[in-house]
Amino acid sequence: MYNVRVKYDLFNSRNGEIDSVERPQFVLIFDFKNWDNFIYLYQCKGASYKSEEEMLSMNYPKPQGTYYVYELGVEYRMVPIDMKDFVSEFKKNKGARESYMPSTFTGEQLLPYTREFQLSHAVSLQERPIRLGTLFSGIGAIEQAFEKMNLNHEIVFACDNGERELKESQEELREKLKGKNNYDLEKSLSDLYKLEGGENMMERSYKANYAIQEDRFYQDIRFLDGHLFRNKVDIIVGGSPCQAFSSNGKRGGFEDTRGTLFYEYARIINEAQPKCFIFENVRGMVNHDKGRTWQIIKQTFKELKYRIYIHHNERGQEDPILDAVDYGLPQLRRRLFVVGIRNDIQLQQDFRFPEKVKLGNITVNDYLDANVDAKYYLGRKGFEFVTTHPSRAQVGLAVMTCQKANQQFNWNGTFIFEPLSSKHTEEILKKAYVGEWKGQKGVIRMFTPRECLRLMGFSDKFKIRVNDTMMWRQCGNSIAVNVLEKLMCQLIITGVFNTK
Repeated sequence: MYNVRVKYDLFNSRNGEIDSVERPQFVLIFDFKNWDNFIYLYQCKGASYKSEEEMLSMNYPKPQGTYYVYELGVEYRMVPIDMKDFVSEFKKNKGARESYMPSTFTGEQLLPYTREFQLSHAVSLQERPIRLGTLFSGIGAIEQAFEKMNLNHEIVFACDNGERELKESQEELREKLKGKNNYDLEKSLSDLYKLEGGENMMERSYKANYAIQEDRFYQDIRFLDGHLFRNKVDIIVGGSPCQAFSSNGKRGGFEDTRGTLFYEYARIINEAQPKCFIFENVRGMVNHDKGRTWQIIKQTFKELKYRIYIHHNERGQEDPILDAVDYGLPQLRRRLFVVGIRNDIQLQQDFRFPEKVKLGNITVNDYLDANVDAKYYLGRKGFEFVTTHPSRAQVGLAVMTCQKANQQFNWNGTFIFEPLSSKHTEEILKKAYVGEWKGQKGVIRMFTPRECLRLMGFSDKFKIRVNDTMMWRQCGNSIAVNVLEKLMCQLIITGVFNTK
């Protein structure tokens, strides 16, 4: 609720009567004495007069007289604007007395100042599809973000080895594959991986869900030639495993990363020269090798002639970690993100990291199915373990802990407590142990793969083509889709994809 005292509005002490109870579409709140201090824009859900007694019943401190109360709805994110000029526009042709009355704004007047409007406007100006390439592609988190945002796009390439390893070293493989053209090289690699590690299950999940040319899903980043995609890809997204770099080099840059998968990621960026990239990694990378790894990564991206954007906290300190819980998902998933935009690209406005979104009343329960198969319920040993080993398992959380590759396996991760009810069929009770947790009788179950996908931001349209254990693993290794959606919003607004 937000209120204005009739005849004495909250922005100042001047008299200003409200002549009607017309409900505005929006309520704009700002600091009249310090224009840049804060700006809040809310949808107005309702408006009504309240008496002094009614205000007291609403726990309003020391009410005096009658109030006009606005019921606030959705909050809109505002773009940077000159509030003094903005307000003066609404004060034109008003008398001194009228100028202090609260103003009623229309959607047409306010929406152009919101990020949501700027995004839809920027998307409408796109002249062609956004051309996407991904490395360490997984099950396609950025592809999922594009689909959820209804962004016109084309997948140029993807690359993931499906967590399989080859016995030969990179040098031995290069000798074996010497002289082969790109098509034959990729076919030989695919055959080697299948022989030694079986089917690429990540590729199976990926191709079941996204439109990509059969020969554009690559098996091994070490043998991917980025020059093939120069001037053919707009954005590359991905993150490499966290590895220590050579301590021999003195520059602390690209050359020091040789022999690591991050080097291969940076090499592809350098060869393909996308307009921009998003790099994601575990938060531990910031302190890995006493912070040296993080410093080399930043220096490497700068050497590649990209403007590097790293999130800073409210105090202006570098804080490259974004948490999924701050972008609409009830999951504590803190990950490092770096955004790069090629130095030569002229932007319509500079890139800014997305503002945090309040989770509100959203909890894990909003993502759960009402009824699930009996196989997901825990027996006695499982029940007793997850309720007594908080370092490995948590039960009944409103916001789940970070999904991991080994989640739900050997009783690791977050689990769901269900009070005993009629929905627990005879089949379920044959499998499930009925125990007591926090003074309540009930059963405990695992998250289903579908629920885990939802809690990573994936749509229910995502097709599951692997077994539960593999899907849990693939999901735990993915990127929170909601975070990528917000980052893409901010990138689109810069105009980077409309440049030549």
